[in-house]
Amino acid sequence: MDGGDYQAAIRIYSRALLLDSTAVDVLVDRGACNHGIGDSRAARADFRRALAMAPEHTVAQFNMG
Repeated sequence: MDGGDYQAAIRIYSRALLLDSTAVDVLVDRGACNHGIGDSRAARADFRRALAMAPEHTVAQFNMG
């Protein structure tokens, strides 16, 4: 999300996760948005949760460092 409204995206992704808490890509995208606003704790929590569900998710692995 280049130059976008991270806060709005986080709200939308959070709503999507209420509908499907197993949506790994949504977790990873929300994590990226959290990182974009400087909330590394929330970002890492999203990436960890995504990896718990999909350990081979390469984007989540990359974002965890």
